[in-house]
Amino acid sequence: MRAIFRSSVPLLGLLLAAGISRAEQNILTVKVMDLKNNPVRGVSLALEEPGCVALGRSDDRGVLRIKLAPGINPQNWVTLELSSARYALLQPWDRRAQVPAWENEAVNYLRVFLMKKGDRKSLEIGKFAVQMAAQFNAKLMSQPKAEARSEAGVKEQREAVLAELSNHVELKPDEIDSAIRAYGGETSDPYEAGVIALYERNYAKATAELTRSYEMREQAMDKAQEEMIAVALSLGQSLYEQGNYREAAVKFQRADALKPDDAVILSWLGVSLDDSGRYVEAEPLLKRALEIREKTMGKDHPDTATSLNNLAGLYRAQGKYAEAEPFLKRALDIHEKALGKDHPLTATSLNNLAALYDSQGKYAEAEPLYKRALDIRVKTLGKDHPDTAESLNNLAELYNSQGMYVEAEPLYKRALDIQEKALGNDHPSAAITLNNLAGLYYAQGKYTEAEPLYKRTLAILEAALGPEHPNVATALENYADLLRKMNRVDEAAKLEARAKEIRAKAK
Repeated sequence: MRAIFRSSVPLLGLLLAAGISRAEQNILTVKVMDLKNNPVRGVSLALEEPGCVALGRSDDRGVLRIKLAPGINPQNWVTLELSSARYALLQPWDRRAQVPAWENEAVNYLRVFLMKKGDRKSLEIGKFAVQMAAQFNAKLMSQPKAEARSEAGVKEQREAVLAELSNHVELKPDEIDSAIRAYGGETSDPYEAGVIALYERNYAKATAELTRSYEMREQAMDKAQEEMIAVALSLGQSLYEQGNYREAAVKFQRADALKPDDAVILSWLGVSLDDSGRYVEAEPLLKRALEIREKTMGKDHPDTATSLNNLAGLYRAQGKYAEAEPFLKRALDIHEKALGKDHPLTATSLNNLAALYDSQGKYAEAEPLYKRALDIRVKTLGKDHPDTAESLNNLAELYNSQGMYVEAEPLYKRALDIQEKALGNDHPSAAITLNNLAGLYYAQGKYTEAEPLYKRTLAILEAALGPEHPNVATALENYADLLRKMNRVDEAAKLEARAKEIRAKAK
């Protein structure tokens, strides 16, 4: 078994719609507020969608109206356009909003929150801190696996994202950082605490708080649908980073149901299903995400390359090598041209293409690609990064497949040490390396050394991926082969029967 790290580009946004008064069909009624929930007068908002017409500026109540083009209906997504240079749009920060329903003659206002650029008083308001943390998380985690960095690189990347937010609101980066951290120590709201914990890289707290928030909002989803999207997406991200792919997929499915046809959500959901062994469900989602990105970003954009890698990874996992190869080559070409030959994403594409060749026994083609990926990752991410461990494991597996046991063993051990320190002893990535190291001992006839590693591999995968995951079947088969070599035939037969049952259900 071998892991291929794939990436998606998450997007986070919050919006809450509510209101009173008389509804008008085909009219979007917007209420413009500041961070203290006071109405903002004299602001002009429009929609980017053709045929929509703004009907004046916001009045003393902060209310303005926009006539919608034919075909734009409740629940459709639209893109807001703020013309005033004095204000920054904080919520929805990505300008995407859902048209509220027209029900029972009552107006469902679309609430929009602004702040005056450069207003340092905003730093004292909790809503500002939460929105800044949410925006930061979305931008920083745009490449959840392949964009990871060494500690020095992480610091540099965080500073760059803070600088971008700073320019948007015209406040200093360190002021924004201090405001976020200070409010994180004050708030008791689980969503706010969870988003800020995610900002602070405290994934355990983020998962706990966002789980509470998720459950609360699930009970009242009709009152906070868009906020539910943000919570489900954030919680799914946190669970995925911990290797809980099945639980992450459930949260991404909820986000997809609320906001269908979003490339970000489709990518997260598709990759989570792929990593859970649910290939048939994953394929149409990853195809649709690729289609959307090619159309919106262009065929040569790094985000398009991400989708190409995701889809190719799915095909490789199914043994569909002919379908995977052109996607991987195209992704590598995009990354080299758009980002450079020494970028971590280029290393990811190199690794994925090498893994494909390795799976086909094309060792001469795979080795230089694995080595180049490893060199890039050591230089850019550091020698103790999980992606570096992945490259070490993959290169070791290549040597193992060729009977080069002396070269392979120290690479496996180094990879395992990195993974256990960085990810934990029970992470699926560590299980993959344990399995491969056990296979090395098995190939050398060192059965006593191999058995405890196969046992531990099986226990980790069953706990993390579930008892019916294809990787669990592989671990069962590997352990059964070992037991037969040790003349423990009855034990082997039981494991083989379990593996056969898993394979049958997967078809």
